[in-house]
Amino acid sequence: MRIKQNDVEGHISINTNDFEGNNVLVLKHSGEETGLLSYIYHKDGILWECYTDGPLDHNLSSEIIEIEGVKFRYNSEGSQIVTTVTYLYGKQTKEMSQLTTLRSY
Repeated sequence: MRIKQNDVEGHISINTNDFEGNNVLVLKHSGEETGLLSYIYHKDGILWECYTDGPLDHNLSSEIIEIEGVKFRYNSEGSQIVTTVTYLYGKQTKEMSQLTTLRSY
């Protein structure tokens, strides 16, 4: 994901319940890619990226990896994005979270 490269004020957002009830991480690109967006979302056991100049369109999306689920949220101060991935480890469902600190906060 291109979070750090696009970490300028207003260029990273989380749309809640945006795509089939799932949260979507939205990255607005800058520089040579101004006007383009990346949508990162989960659908049918797969993490997807839609890279487009318009709204999220699953038909334009590329598969990233098979996972059980993913949730994006801001921490309580709004200065970090918390990404929680749900995956299978053997027969057990596990969760792993990562914090990404936003420079533009």
